[in-house]
Amino acid sequence: MRKFGSIFFVSIALYWSSGVLNGQTLNENFDYPAGTNLDGEGAWLENNTGDTIKVESGSLTYTGYASVTGNKARLNASGQSVINVFGAQLATSTYLSFLVNVNSTGTSTSVGKEFIQFWYDIGRSNTLFCRVLIKKDESGNLAFGVEMNALSSIEGYTGYSYSTGTTYLFVVKYEFNSLSGTDDLVKLWIFSDPTLPASEGEAGTPVATSEDPGTNTDAISLDGLEILSNLSDLYIDGIRVANSWSDAPLPVQLTNFAATSSRFGVDLQWSTATEINNYGFDIERRSVGSEDSWSTVGFVQGAGTSTSARDYSYTDSNVEPGRYAYRIKQIDMSGAFTYYSAAEVEVGLGPKELALEPNYPNPFNPSTNITFTVPVDGRAALKVYNMLGQEVAILFDEEAVAGRVYQKTFDASSLPTGVYVSRLEFGGQSVMRKMLFVK
Repeated sequence: MRKFGSIFFVSIALYWSSGVLNGQTLNENFDYPAGTNLDGEGAWLENNTGDTIKVESGSLTYTGYASVTGNKARLNASGQSVINVFGAQLATSTYLSFLVNVNSTGTSTSVGKEFIQFWYDIGRSNTLFCRVLIKKDESGNLAFGVEMNALSSIEGYTGYSYSTGTTYLFVVKYEFNSLSGTDDLVKLWIFSDPTLPASEGEAGTPVATSEDPGTNTDAISLDGLEILSNLSDLYIDGIRVANSWSDAPLPVQLTNFAATSSRFGVDLQWSTATEINNYGFDIERRSVGSEDSWSTVGFVQGAGTSTSARDYSYTDSNVEPGRYAYRIKQIDMSGAFTYYSAAEVEVGLGPKELALEPNYPNPFNPSTNITFTVPVDGRAALKVYNMLGQEVAILFDEEAVAGRVYQKTFDASSLPTGVYVSRLEFGGQSVMRKMLFVK
């Protein structure tokens, strides 16, 4: 196994398709405690010894990419490698996806350094296939390449046209042209955020390829995935291994998400460019400026699998005045999920004036809604009295925000039929309105 030198900072993703697999074989977000060693976590086992590959806080992201919600793994120049063994998988084609971020530090290297690869027949030498490599010139520019297997020495590279500190989506395909012969083929595509092709046909021409000329035996199957820590400051995240381009890692490509507030609710709208095995969307809400956690307020059914644009909407009604954040939780058929960025809105905006609106409905039985606003921030009280001047309900007695519309419900089910008066008190002033309760 070759060793590699130091590295920088990039972001990558690759895909995989195996003819007998059902969905994803590997879905790794490194959701382990920050500071721990990767070997021994999940299904990762040490293969070569050296300074450990560490789990570090925070995740790498790429617009529309499958859920990356845990932490990330950091490679170094120690020579350690870890392997995830998933068993022999016969295939016609294999796609692998992941995100990588390479730091700008590190020395240049004109010799390609592999940092991720597949194994065939775990434990035997010279059984390394679909190897992904990286180079760096003296100016700090990056080139990426692929090698069909460890014996061929036939490497296909891009030019030095990629930058450190930039996120890229890599798609690497291993084609099994014969399950018992030679001439397998590796293809590499590279995309920059937010490009996320929904199919191989949309991906266009590969930027690099590698094909064995027939002198070496190809893989019969692929048994495991190895990460090699021969490069310094290379962060990796969101690894996906699945049975088709569409399964790894393209569940949903969200193209927009907007939240618009009304007096007592919020209208949410979002669109998708593609959907793969999309069960649907949970709508989550959180009060801004408080310690409240996210809560689910609704659900919208997804389209399953679709390569055409889809529009969705949801209305969150009867929301108390205040500032809220909303986010979308997209859920796959398998139960895997992806969070999309939150949008903040102010609910209950109105004029900055002292106003007590007529209750609705009126007459009412047994309850009615009372709405008010105040001109400046301050303490306000909304109370209800009977015709004898007796206080029968306190609906609001706390600090009120100027220009925010407050709506309170008066329930008179325990009171007798008759006329009642709502009274708004603020800053030494008061406003009153009559209401008729009829059983």
